[in-house]
Amino acid sequence: MLRNMLILLLPVLLAACAAGDSGQPTPTTAPFTSDVTVVQPQAGTVIYAEAVRVSGTVNGEAAQTLRIVLVDADAEILASSILDAAPGEWSVELPHGYQGEPAAIDLLVQPNGEDTGADYARIPLTFADITHRPDGAFASIRFPSEGDALGGDTVLVEGSVSGVRAITVTLLDANDEIIDAREIDLSHEFAVDEVPWQVELSPGGYAGAARVEVLSNDDGSVLAAVTVTLDLAAG
Repeated sequence: MLRNMLILLLPVLLAACAAGDSGQPTPTTAPFTSDVTVVQPQAGTVIYAEAVRVSGTVNGEAAQTLRIVLVDADAEILASSILDAAPGEWSVELPHGYQGEPAAIDLLVQPNGEDTGADYARIPLTFADITHRPDGAFASIRFPSEGDALGGDTVLVEGSVSGVRAITVTLLDANDEIIDAREIDLSHEFAVDEVPWQVELSPGGYAGAARVEVLSNDDGSVLAAVTVTLDLAAG
């Protein structure tokens, strides 16, 4: 009888052993799940300053240790920093010491010490020595282009600006009357850097010749302008 009971129990014991030894390492820490976002700098920013201000948020209840790295196209590290970020807003200033011609540099924000296989953010930037920066305040309108025909309930306008903290983008009709205007606070640490911006303007039913202007909020000067045609049937 005893022998028969042992035979019946043997498969159960073997199954229990197999469940306890799957051949996979037992995790010692929970997987990294915190949500980290990066607010600044924006992708496409041209960095002329000697440091980069990186800021963002940590969502959740636990503090996280972040690794912030600047790498060039050859994966060489220009600068790095470790930051203990409490839940909420975080920021760090990262001196880089880059001097030279304009070059593509990636900003990486990673979970420090965690092999997750992914970055929280990979932000493409351009670095250049301050000697490559044009003098004064300047701006560009990348879209729309000169002479474009635009339509729709809103008109997307995007470009870049350097040397001012805030701009106003206006849409004017053929008589230079303002159809719509939007103020943009650049929220960037160093005014010498060239920062991308984007805004939507409303034609309000107007059709015909128009002009888009970018104005400095410092002195009201026009930093950039393009002429377009607003066509209600376009788009």
